[in-house]
Amino acid sequence: MTDGAAEDGTEAALRAEIERLSRERLDLLREVDRVVSLGDFVLRCSTIADPLDVVGRAVGLLKDLLGVPLVRAVGLVDDSIDPSAFAAAPSKRTLVLLPQPLATWLADAPTAALVHAGEPSDAPDIIPLLRGVFPERNTTWEHASVTVIPLRPHPGRPVGAIVAVGEAGAGPTDADATLLVLATNHIGRALQNALLVSDLRSRSEELAESTRRYRENLEDLQRTQRELLQARKLEAIGRLAGGIAHDFNNLLTVIRNHAEFLKEGKERDQEDLDDIAAIAEAADRATRITRQLLAFGRRNDARPELLDLNRMTTEFTKLISRLVGEHVTIELRLEPSLRPVRADRAQLEQVLLNLLTNARDAMPDGGVIVVRTRPTTEAELAAVGLPANPARFLALVVSDSGRGMDDATRAHLFEPFFTTKEPGQGTGLGLATVYGIVDGHGGKIQVTSEPERGTSFTIFLPTSRSSSVEVEAVRGPTADRAAGLGATILLVEDDPALRSVAFRTLSSRGYRVLQARDGAEGMEIAKKHTDTIDVVVTDVVMPRLSGPKLVAQLRALRPTLKVVYVSGYTFDMLDPRTLEDGTFLTKPFTAADLAAAVKEAVAQAKGA
Repeated sequence: MTDGAAEDGTEAALRAEIERLSRERLDLLREVDRVVSLGDFVLRCSTIADPLDVVGRAVGLLKDLLGVPLVRAVGLVDDSIDPSAFAAAPSKRTLVLLPQPLATWLADAPTAALVHAGEPSDAPDIIPLLRGVFPERNTTWEHASVTVIPLRPHPGRPVGAIVAVGEAGAGPTDADATLLVLATNHIGRALQNALLVSDLRSRSEELAESTRRYRENLEDLQRTQRELLQARKLEAIGRLAGGIAHDFNNLLTVIRNHAEFLKEGKERDQEDLDDIAAIAEAADRATRITRQLLAFGRRNDARPELLDLNRMTTEFTKLISRLVGEHVTIELRLEPSLRPVRADRAQLEQVLLNLLTNARDAMPDGGVIVVRTRPTTEAELAAVGLPANPARFLALVVSDSGRGMDDATRAHLFEPFFTTKEPGQGTGLGLATVYGIVDGHGGKIQVTSEPERGTSFTIFLPTSRSSSVEVEAVRGPTADRAAGLGATILLVEDDPALRSVAFRTLSSRGYRVLQARDGAEGMEIAKKHTDTIDVVVTDVVMPRLSGPKLVAQLRALRPTLKVVYVSGYTFDMLDPRTLEDGTFLTKPFTAADLAAAVKEAVAQAKGA
């Protein structure tokens, strides 16, 4: 070999070595790029909480790393694959059953596997897997290069697999095994991390929701405790009001009946009659105040009667003007010739009281309250859900020029215990009581208000068919005297003055009256009296022996005995079960009231 030939050979060998080194350098750079891409994938997935997002990123990563066009993730369910398990858009779940050897191989694969379809290897036939993963591709898959990477976020059976397919001779080689092992591990860890972050976020949200519910429950409990305390205070006030009203009712019964006795006596001049009328009127006003006191304690039975709403409103606003205050003017605009309403006077007065005091409180610097009565229209009745018949309803309107309210406040206006007043300034029961009273009378209430432009309450009440208020004529003693002849009454009352009034009333009507100071004495008198006792008139609450217990003992001796219960307490304040077998008469009562109740009981006793 000449020197020239040797030099040429050396130069060729040197060029070959340089080319080899260049290829290895390019392979190394490509490997570094792939490792960097793998590291970037790990960093990007470190805060992802959605496992589907992790799998989707892993599919894109493997497309770049392996340089193959077909890469898809599927779920593994027992011996089947679920092509839609990691799909971005929800689809109908259709499982594809795999041959048992292939299913077992996928479940046991520890890391990535390289398989050439249709060629002998340690792996089972991979083609059924390819047909299940890519059902849309009509190919034989012979000699295709297949990479299977198990998705295993936890030790044990994988939850899925990523299948990458390249043409024969393309795709990863055995030299890529290390990279595929790294990819398998990193994808599994990223998937595990996503599940952990998702679980932590879910638990955090659950904890936040539990904390929110706990705070709401705590606030509800505190509000309920406040409402219960307020309700107990109101209950105590109601009981106190009932007790006071009981004593007042006894006194008012005496006053009213003695006024009637004076009127029924000898001939009197007009001045005496005016004095007696003034006493009776004062007693009637006191009776209405007592009923308002009971209404405040929510312990009065409804007493429907025909009312001239204009007259009632005029009388009550005069009575309440001092409470409203001198800085507020009440202006009445009452439509004449309105039909009367059948309602409980005390309850309607309670409605007016609440609306007037609320209007006053809405005008701390003074203003005008307008109270009007007027007919109704079909449109406004239909708007509140009442029959569109204006002849059957009238409107009572209370308007003020106060600060008004917004929509949010109006939405809760009639809820019990809701109030916009400062703590200690209101119970939140006033408008709830108004709503209940109006609803109980078959009416509706409507509110219009705007901030700083005042408030108007419109109450729609059904009217009576009567054209004027019915007045019952008070029957004199002579009219009932025939009914009392031959009847014996046992009168049991612990208040001497009231017992005297009742005795005088019944005796003047021809009844034979046996008097007792309490239940025990009444029982003794009944035992000693051998003749018939037709009716027992008894107070309910008495010392030693109450009225109901007295009646129970008397009926053991006289089963047909009729009873008239009398009490200053209202029916709902007592035990209704003990009063079901008799007539109940509430104090204060007139002579005519007592006479009518006894006359009816005597008629029942004699079988009339």
